[in-house]
Amino acid sequence: MLKFNSFLSEAAVVDKLIADLNKIGYTKHKLQTRNLVLVYVPKSDRDISLDDVAKKLNGKRDKSPVVQRRVSSAGAVVFDSGPYSGLMVGVKPDTSKGLNTDEQETLAGIFLATIMHKPTTTFDYSDLKSFGDNNTSSRFRIDQLYEKAGKGWINSSTVIAQTFYPYIRGKKLQVHQRSRSAFVTNISTAAAALVKESGKRLQLDKWNPADIWLVDRTLEGTDFSKFGSILDLNTFLLDQFDKKNIIGVSLKQVGKTAEVSVFNKETRPVIQYTGFDTGKTGFVTALNGTIYYNQGSIVIRNFGRPESVSAEINGKLAQGGKTGAGPLRNIIQDIYSKFDTMTHQEIIALYENDQNKYYNELYAKMRKLDPESAGKYSLDDFMSAIEAKDNKNNYLISKWQVSDILMAINSMTTAQKNEVVSDIISYASSSLAISSVFYKVS
Repeated sequence: MLKFNSFLSEAAVVDKLIADLNKIGYTKHKLQTRNLVLVYVPKSDRDISLDDVAKKLNGKRDKSPVVQRRVSSAGAVVFDSGPYSGLMVGVKPDTSKGLNTDEQETLAGIFLATIMHKPTTTFDYSDLKSFGDNNTSSRFRIDQLYEKAGKGWINSSTVIAQTFYPYIRGKKLQVHQRSRSAFVTNISTAAAALVKESGKRLQLDKWNPADIWLVDRTLEGTDFSKFGSILDLNTFLLDQFDKKNIIGVSLKQVGKTAEVSVFNKETRPVIQYTGFDTGKTGFVTALNGTIYYNQGSIVIRNFGRPESVSAEINGKLAQGGKTGAGPLRNIIQDIYSKFDTMTHQEIIALYENDQNKYYNELYAKMRKLDPESAGKYSLDDFMSAIEAKDNKNNYLISKWQVSDILMAINSMTTAQKNEVVSDIISYASSSLAISSVFYKVS
């Protein structure tokens, strides 16, 4: 047990750390535990702030798994010696500040416009106003964003512009962001109608997830209603992409470096379904199911809450990407019309109204999909094992829907199995057969 004198001494050390954090500008903070102080900064400034605290207070940045689990994915500043020995400083996002999505996209667009129209820029405020504002179509202007943005978004926009500029060197394009751009309105309206005509149930950002469009001024007035199909529009965009006249760009916040990738320009790789399991540890233990294909796997489950299942990709294509519950259902139904499963509300209602019926039906699904597991459990044992789970409601929903999905896939032809896996992966990466070309900066 901590002695009273030791507790006072430790409290004095924490007080000194908090006082010194105030001196270097971190005035919003909270003592989370006896030796962990959290400072609140704009979410975009987490990494910059941790590095700044470590440098100014002679600590070191720790992103070990232990610290990430205890504090956050950004890690923390730890002090192994000196006046704050044994203490840690973490950061949490200050939700009272920061840019909304349109503002973030516009800021990056203004930086890109600036470097296109003045390649020697150092991104000082006067350049951003003279070259960025005048060549960016958005509801927002740099004088609204510059102070509000904070160091994180300014740094991110600078790195994005410097990294992406070689791909458009020599071009002076207008940047269009949806908050006030007739070009974005026109192309989005036309694409939405053409996607609908194609028979696909597809959100527009899965056709093209561009946050900003870079457009030659001579093409800003393009009549997109002239295109007869989504593939005609995509062919036009690919041609203009190659000429560097119309370029869709998807943006992610970046740190010190960024990567540029191009999507939907080349032929999609061949995807082949290879099998499934109902959980590596068995039907009863795991709430997920896994679909395997020639380049990876797809985990199907609910993530965190008792809600309908989603698909998460593990593999070279769309690593970590997800296809949500609604799109997942639509993809399977479009390929295999007999597929259906209850909503998560209906599943819980069935369980609450008639537990015996619920368990009999789920047990029957297990016997079809995983006979080996079924052989280890009587119906009573099966019910007891699930009733003992801490995440019971998650399991009840997830395992039911996973089972319906896997049984539907089992009933498909080989071509249908390959198609459904390909479409799940493609949806997660915005690379469906009717998706159009774009750059991603991340």
